[in-house]
Amino acid sequence: MKQLINLELEEDLEAPIGISKEEYESLIRKSKRIGEEREAYRKMLKTYVPMTGFKVPENPRILNLGCGLCHEAIVLSGYFGGKPFGFDSKDVFVVGIDINEKKIEGARKSYSSIEFEDGKIKYHPRENYQFICGDAIRLRDLVDGEFDIVVARHPNLIDQKDVWIMIFEEANMMTKDKGLFIGSSFTDFEHAYLRECISDAEYFQCLDVKNIHSLYSENLSPHETSYDRNVLFARKW
Repeated sequence: MKQLINLELEEDLEAPIGISKEEYESLIRKSKRIGEEREAYRKMLKTYVPMTGFKVPENPRILNLGCGLCHEAIVLSGYFGGKPFGFDSKDVFVVGIDINEKKIEGARKSYSSIEFEDGKIKYHPRENYQFICGDAIRLRDLVDGEFDIVVARHPNLIDQKDVWIMIFEEANMMTKDKGLFIGSSFTDFEHAYLRECISDAEYFQCLDVKNIHSLYSENLSPHETSYDRNVLFARKW
C-alpha cells in the first residue's frame, strides 16, 4: 500500500544539490497544488458516490479515459479500495489511457516503484496500475477485460464531441452491468456537452450535480474553469 506524500512550502527550504532554490520551490508549489486537487477529488467521491446506489465490488477494476498524468489514480484506488486518503489499495486495478505519449510516460513513472542502481534511477511498474498510450476510439483493441468503474475527468468535448461519443460507446461496451461512470467538467458549458454524450452512449444518468468541493469555483461565470466544477454519474443497467 502506497502513501501519497504532500509537501508544504517553507520559506527556508534548501534545494537539493544540482537544483536551484527557485526550481525547487516551484516543484514544492506544484506538489502542494496536486495534493489539494487530490483531496478535493476524494471529498467529491465520498460525498456523491453513495448517492448513486453503486455497491463497490471486491477487487474493482477502474478505467480512466484521457487520463493524462492521472493525478487522481491514487485517489480512485484508495477510495474504492476502502483506504484512508493518501493511501492506495493493492486490491484495486486502475487502467489509464491517453493519446499523449509524454503524459502517459509521466503517469507510469509516478505510479512506479523507484530504485537507484549504479547511480541511475530505475522505475519498476506496480502491478495494480497500467497506463496505455493510444487512441481510446480503439479502446477494445488496446485494453483487456471489463470494468466496474469508468472515469472521464475534464474530457475535451467542445472540440471533439463526436470523438468522445465514440469513446464513451466503446467504454460502455466494456463496463460491467450495474457499473458506474464518473464524468466531470471544467465549465457549465462543457458539462452540457457531457450530458449529451453520455446519453448518446446509452449510459443512464443517475446523478448530475454542481460539485461543492470544486477548487477555485466561487463567483465564476459559466464559461470560467475550475477543477471538477460539475460532476455527472451514470450507470450501465
